[in-house]
Amino acid sequence: MSRASGGTVTTTRPGATSTSTSETDVLVVGAGPTGLTLAGELLRRGVRCRVIDRAAAPATTSRAMGIQARPLELLDLMGVVERFLARGLTDFGVSAYAGDRRLFRLNMELLATKGVPYPSGLLVSQQVTETLLFDLLRERGGNVERSKELVDLRQDVDGVVARVRRAGDGAAEEIHARWVVGCDGAHSVVRHLLGLAFAGSTYDEAYLLADVDLDWDKGRRDVCAWLHRDGQFAAMPLPGGQWRLFADVSAHAGAAAAPPEPSLELFQGLLRERTGDRTTIISRPTWLSTFRINRRMVDRYRVGRVFLAGDAAHIHSPAGGQGMNTGMQDAVNLAWKLALVARGKGVQGLLDK
Repeated sequence: MSRASGGTVTTTRPGATSTSTSETDVLVVGAGPTGLTLAGELLRRGVRCRVIDRAAAPATTSRAMGIQARPLELLDLMGVVERFLARGLTDFGVSAYAGDRRLFRLNMELLATKGVPYPSGLLVSQQVTETLLFDLLRERGGNVERSKELVDLRQDVDGVVARVRRAGDGAAEEIHARWVVGCDGAHSVVRHLLGLAFAGSTYDEAYLLADVDLDWDKGRRDVCAWLHRDGQFAAMPLPGGQWRLFADVSAHAGAAAAPPEPSLELFQGLLRERTGDRTTIISRPTWLSTFRINRRMVDRYRVGRVFLAGDAAHIHSPAGGQGMNTGMQDAVNLAWKLALVARGKGVQGLLDK
């Protein structure tokens, strides 16, 4: 018998060398911003939990850019907002261009609503956000068990049995949890095992993203957006000196065709065509991606003792980091309710609200 992360007790079945059993209060599936927020809040409230993720290591790309006002307020309540503010940018503006002519500039701080603590939001990458949330999880006694994949779920009125397989040696474990929360993204295994439909649609528009170096002289306190008849082109400052480039290539892709493969050459051409800039050189790409926007949602967030949160439950435009931001809010909302019920201070019906 051994003591496992998060306070669970792990035992090996007699006569079985490859399957073990363990128990905990909450099993969190997925170690993105939603899962990390949920686990950190559960531990803060005295609820045992474990976090598993099938990826062998954290993602290293920037992905969602920005934390909005309400999640910043929640990070403040969690006591860690200053860590995030120190790693991002709040005093930024948005400049709109037509060619080389600037049409206007919005100073986000001047748009502040009275009484809103963090009105302009925070420009910070998802990679940094996940790192800070993981650090918080570790401080509270938790960890992420990586290279572990959920393969099956069984539940009754008293709890859930989650069968987990470890990559590499294929070792299996049955985790007995009072609740399971699927925070495992748009292609959620938890959602699939529950048999829930992900109804919605995919928009025709196609977009490209790139994190790159730019040898231009534009200030790093502005998000720059160019208006063009073929689609928008934008540049956003990233930590470490790089820039996020964004381009609407719907006119190139069409409704049925796949978006063009992103490349430095393609972005160099888009920069020239959409902005009129013929001197800036794009170099050192650390991430190139293409996507279409999906709008999908489950018809319920709960099946018995299993819940869905974040992209596992709803996806929409990634503009402004909406997926990450709504997922973090899902997590905080669910955490306090699970904590009350787990401690016998809340009724089961609270979990349906």
